[in-house]
Amino acid sequence: MAKRVVETSVTTEDMSRVVPEFTTKNNGATVPWCPASPMFVYVYNPKRWTVVAGKLIPGLHKMPLERGVNRVDMDKDGRIHFADARAKIEEQGRMQVPYEWGPGGSYLQAVECRPGGGRNTAKAHLSVWEFAVAGDTQTYADEAAYASWAESLVADGKIDPCPPHIARELLDKHVKKLREARARADKGGPGSGEAGLRVEALEAVVDVLRKSAEKKRAPVRGQGLNPDLGV
Repeated sequence: MAKRVVETSVTTEDMSRVVPEFTTKNNGATVPWCPASPMFVYVYNPKRWTVVAGKLIPGLHKMPLERGVNRVDMDKDGRIHFADARAKIEEQGRMQVPYEWGPGGSYLQAVECRPGGGRNTAKAHLSVWEFAVAGDTQTYADEAAYASWAESLVADGKIDPCPPHIARELLDKHVKKLREARARADKGGPGSGEAGLRVEALEAVVDVLRKSAEKKRAPVRGQGLNPDLGV
């Protein structure tokens, strides 16, 4: 049986409009999901050089500023005690790269992140040539800008140029890698396209190293001696 419609005197003025309240969950996509990382200092080793973005530059190493690592200590207020760590660096013939050599007074930046997209926020400490993307677990780098800065340290006399003998050692290693990459590319088959790209990249590196290895440095001459042998 059909339902009977009952007439009423209710008007539209008597109706109460409602709008449901929605809640939104913050999944952290507004900040990077990259891993947290400690503050660091760049350390220069005269024996470490590398080619980045077509430039032969010092192979600077990131040394983390964590308590108990490489003689780094930290007090209860979070202040870093670096004297012992610096002494160790200098004993090994290396050098801490001063922060003030970075663009704008520092090469270090802090980025708020949610590692892996989790609920808790943390800090990722990156160089000023690195950047993170909201919702992305990876970080990226402007290699060309970094290489230009590292090259400027040499041009400004803050770091000595790469010794030709080190450039020759690097050249020998990369020439060997180039030969191996060419052999793989010549075989063809699956992966040959990727091998071809590696050949092009290695050719560019070898060209940079060859030019540096051919540079001549002024010879270091000793002082003449006339020892008193006591005989």
